[in-house]
Amino acid sequence: MSAEPTIEQLSRRITQLERNLRSVGFVLIVAIVAAFLLALWQLLAHKNVEAERVIAEGFFLRGPDGKNRALMSSLPDGGTGFSMADNKGVDRMTLAILPNGAPSLGLFDETGKTLRAMLSTDPSGTPALTLFDAQGKLHAKFDH
Repeated sequence: MSAEPTIEQLSRRITQLERNLRSVGFVLIVAIVAAFLLALWQLLAHKNVEAERVIAEGFFLRGPDGKNRALMSSLPDGGTGFSMADNKGVDRMTLAILPNGAPSLGLFDETGKTLRAMLSTDPSGTPALTLFDAQGKLHAKFDH
């Protein structure tokens, strides 16, 4: 039969277990940091992604300031649109294909609210250039 451990023996065993626990904790922290750095490296290493095909309903292009500078999207009416913004984030130009297939290019004032010029064709292909005054009223229209 073995004798009961003494307080001194128990104290040594507790001290050894504490050292082992600290070692395991240190190894665990190092492993977590290494996993984080590896994941970060993988993310940065694949920053420029190339693909044969990307399928989406819209694409935003953002400037270095984080503002949206361009948007390409399918429109709710079935058309397709592309808009570009100035450095203030105001939409100044739109390029669209209408649901009937007719293309148009619209140029807006500095507020992005007033259409100033439009180059378009009707569904049969007849071209038109339309100019508007500062209030958005028809100023001149040139068509065939």
